[in-house]
Amino acid sequence: MPTFKVLGKIEPPWIQLTFDIEPQVRYRIDEVALDLSCKISIKQSDVLVTCEASRFDEGTMAWALQYLFDWVSAEVDLFTFASGKVFNVHLDSAEYPDGSIHRLIGTAPDLAALVTACTATSTDDSVHVDIRALLTIIIGSPTLMIALHDLTSALRYGNNSLTNCGRAMEGLRKALWGKDEADDREQQGAWKKLRDTLRVSKPYLQTITNASRGPRHGSTAYIAGNHRQDVLKKSWTVMNRFLQYRLGGDQPLLGSEYPML
Repeated sequence: MPTFKVLGKIEPPWIQLTFDIEPQVRYRIDEVALDLSCKISIKQSDVLVTCEASRFDEGTMAWALQYLFDWVSAEVDLFTFASGKVFNVHLDSAEYPDGSIHRLIGTAPDLAALVTACTATSTDDSVHVDIRALLTIIIGSPTLMIALHDLTSALRYGNNSLTNCGRAMEGLRKALWGKDEADDREQQGAWKKLRDTLRVSKPYLQTITNASRGPRHGSTAYIAGNHRQDVLKKSWTVMNRFLQYRLGGDQPLLGSEYPML
């Protein structure tokens, strides 16, 4: 079986964290018929995850990283729970079966392509994003700031993407309503205002909020990758429309530019 390694750090770097255990995890990702057998080592805050895989191809690393992050985090989270000391996991490189070293950085070009509220230009070694106009708006609204952080965190934190997307949509609802809703009736009114303002249908928005309901209430039921990707794309689209609405001085979005979703 091909063997690959994922390396990283436990942060902050000035505290050296060492575990005298090396847990092993066996897992099958049914959606892509990928079997993993992994051993986790954390010594002096250096992370080394050694994995045997039933195969290694272009998609193996992307699938594996979702789970590796959660497994390493579980060990560190338990330490944080018992010690009260906060640490973060950062996986930054991988050694492929052929011995080649690759830097790890999450990319989602399909989601970036949905963003029109700010422009990004890329070259081989740099990315420039024009955020001047939006940054003032976001920093000036704590609710919107948290909603954006929740959404972008969906790309960072293992398998919590659906939870983050749902929470981001609730943040947008509150940012538009301007306060916490007094009761369920007022909350339903706030959802309707969000849908009407951004020109999105109830089923479109419910794809996001319904998908987050299970994970947010403790469910670990399997969620297909294509469904997760659909939720991410819809969430990115809703956030982009909200930001465009704010950039336009809270004026109605034109149907010619923003067709009903």
